[in-house]
Amino acid sequence: MSLELDQTLRGASRLSDQTLRWELAGFGLTLRSNSDALLLRIAEYLQGFALTSSASAKPAHTLEIEAYERHDLDLSALTKEWPREAGKRGRKDTYRDVPKGADSERLIYKVRTGMHFLQRPGSRIAAGPCLANDNQLINFINAQWMSALQQQGWLIGHASAVVREQRALAIAGLSGGGKSTLMLKLLAHGGQFMSNDRLFMHRQGSQVAAQGIAKWPRINPGTIVHDQQLQSLIPEAERRRFLALPVEQLRQLEQKYDAPIPQLYGDGRVCLNAPLGALVVLNWDAGTTQATRLKPIEWSERYLPALMKSSGPFYQRTDGRFWRPDDIPAKQSYLDVLRDVPVFELSGRIDFEAATELCLAQCWDTDLA
Repeated sequence: MSLELDQTLRGASRLSDQTLRWELAGFGLTLRSNSDALLLRIAEYLQGFALTSSASAKPAHTLEIEAYERHDLDLSALTKEWPREAGKRGRKDTYRDVPKGADSERLIYKVRTGMHFLQRPGSRIAAGPCLANDNQLINFINAQWMSALQQQGWLIGHASAVVREQRALAIAGLSGGGKSTLMLKLLAHGGQFMSNDRLFMHRQGSQVAAQGIAKWPRINPGTIVHDQQLQSLIPEAERRRFLALPVEQLRQLEQKYDAPIPQLYGDGRVCLNAPLGALVVLNWDAGTTQATRLKPIEWSERYLPALMKSSGPFYQRTDGRFWRPDDIPAKQSYLDVLRDVPVFELSGRIDFEAATELCLAQCWDTDLA
């Protein structure tokens, strides 16, 4: 089955002589493709995350991915449904597992785009309309890095994060949303981007290390239209059309745009690893008139839904076992990792300007020692 899937995904395609090699924070990637245009696009995307390292330094984890631009492939009939998380609508992923112990493999099919991903130790293949869905290839690349981090004991969190004064502030959402918007507001006040949606945490002595991934924020029109720093992401006519929508309709609109941080905020505005200084849990309400307020809270199980995150269909353990749909993140791990980290709750009405000022005033005034 394995060899057949390899051959089926590759088809008659021939790999280009061009190769993309990239390294970040101990993770090395070699990407090969039958499309030079795809290699160029991925290289441009990853460029803003690249870190300079010693020529003699070897990445702790190296990975090779093959990506095939194809429009004649559909293996969905071989797969079964991957259940969506609570609150999510529509079909997204289907999958097929081939158990082989430490060499087990998984085929993942993206329902909306027709992209296919084959994953097993030592081999990763993407095939389908890659150029039209390059963001999914970026996600596939990051999924491998995320697996490596989790295999080393890092805990995955559903949070954005921004760095100031060499410390990270994580932002997770219990209700009301807005963790990306608040992160960008803080970024505009001299911060550095760490994460938009996935944050990894690892206890190291008396501190907790925070780690982002190589993924730019993907933001909604409601965030863009009111932020002058971001308005270059959409044409002016499109901005006026969005502004004409009712406020709540605009807030709920799901139409994502990449926000490349160096282009929008300048160089030196990315920091993917720093000690975690504090966590803010968003628990505010668009329907209330109460003032926006930020207060310190005791980290407890009540707040876990804001931060806990499934490892997802691409996660493969060191023994070859893949994450299953019925696997559940360990609550105690999340309670333990943040046991000494200051945690704040943001409540009241949704007011990003007020929230920004509150975070700047309180969240970095903490002691990590």
